[in-house]
Amino acid sequence: MLIRKPCLQASKVNLYGSNVLISVTLCGNVYLWAKSDAEITPNNHKKAFDIQTDGQNYLFPYAKLDIQPLPDNRINKIYIDAELGNKAFTYELESGDGGTVHIDHVLEYNRNPRYLRDMLLYKLTRVVQERVQESPLSKRELIRRLETSPAQFSNEYQKIH
Repeated sequence: MLIRKPCLQASKVNLYGSNVLISVTLCGNVYLWAKSDAEITPNNHKKAFDIQTDGQNYLFPYAKLDIQPLPDNRINKIYIDAELGNKAFTYELESGDGGTVHIDHVLEYNRNPRYLRDMLLYKLTRVVQERVQESPLSKRELIRRLETSPAQFSNEYQKIH
């Protein structure tokens, strides 16, 4: 958990020969994601979070948040949420209200090509799986028409969870 203070220094711990970021420098309201190279900066001028991760810069506007920061109710705490697998950050306002932003929301808002490709592939796979289940054709006939092997068909087309 990170609390906004005038200035704190970052500290690193050497763990098995690699540096792991444990705490963060909060000068100028810059927050770093624990155990990663990501950096989150609340930008009140743009009214958005400026997120740097994996060599990419992303903006996520306050307007997309469930509870938005205001000039009289600013961001007080921000931290990576371990309960969400360190894939989201949680912010808390001075009033005590707050919310969580998952990295998927940031990538979707910024139309990250890799993320959009993966989501499209997932949706298409689900449609194919549903259609295979609804098909009146036998499995053997589907395998023949798809020109594939039974093992490939079994692995790819019948995984419905």
